[in-house]
Amino acid sequence: MHGIRQLRTSEKILKGQWSEALNRGLADLGQPRLPAEALELPHWTRLLARGAEHLGPEEEPSLSAEDIAFAIAALEDVVSEEELARVDAAGEGTLGPPQFWPAALTRLMCAYDQRWPRAGEFFVARMREVRLYLYEPRLAERVREFVAEAFASGVGAVVGHSLGSVIGYDLLRRGEVKGVRTFVSCGSPLSVPTVRRALGVVEGVDGVRWVNAFDPKDVVTGGAGLGLAGVVDVEVDNGRVDPHGVAGYLEAVAGECGTAG
Repeated sequence: MHGIRQLRTSEKILKGQWSEALNRGLADLGQPRLPAEALELPHWTRLLARGAEHLGPEEEPSLSAEDIAFAIAALEDVVSEEELARVDAAGEGTLGPPQFWPAALTRLMCAYDQRWPRAGEFFVARMREVRLYLYEPRLAERVREFVAEAFASGVGAVVGHSLGSVIGYDLLRRGEVKGVRTFVSCGSPLSVPTVRRALGVVEGVDGVRWVNAFDPKDVVTGGAGLGLAGVVDVEVDNGRVDPHGVAGYLEAVAGECGTAG
């Protein structure tokens, strides 16, 4: 299950990219390739693209009051007191995010930027999409129905990247996808306590082996795993260029997918 920002792709394109990355990982392990027909990748992104359909690749939808409140809560989870102290000591002259955003949000974003350049803006944009799924039940239901239909023939493993991992977990906890033995989350926003609380995530999914891959440099996860009973956290290294990138994650978890089908 893919993450956000896939409006300019297609199921065929994504399936090719995911297959290539998984098979690179399997080759490194000396395991056989996954045949193309073994992978289902429903392209759900347009069902949850409200406000982003007509934007350019570098543009972001505007934030609602609800988006801002959610982003503040999520940033409070991942930003350290030391990072906040450095921002406070530097003063307002160093603030980088848009000045029309509330001071509380801007302060937290700048604090996150202390750890990774432009981390605050990247994180807030992803949390906006997560909140949309969590708190717009009709939109979320449409996405789940679409994905569940694609998986109706039966799947042994569900792999979710970024917001796709949130949707995957939601499907499994509701029992809307049958026969799944393995769930692999990659670069998951579920690492953020605010997101977990919204879904009531306190442990793994009954009867499902859950492996959560995270990169300590991944902005979306705060560089952390889940730390939950019933979940196996696996630290990976996706390099410095794109620690949240799906390809590196898929290569790292390919062994879980190759043995779960």
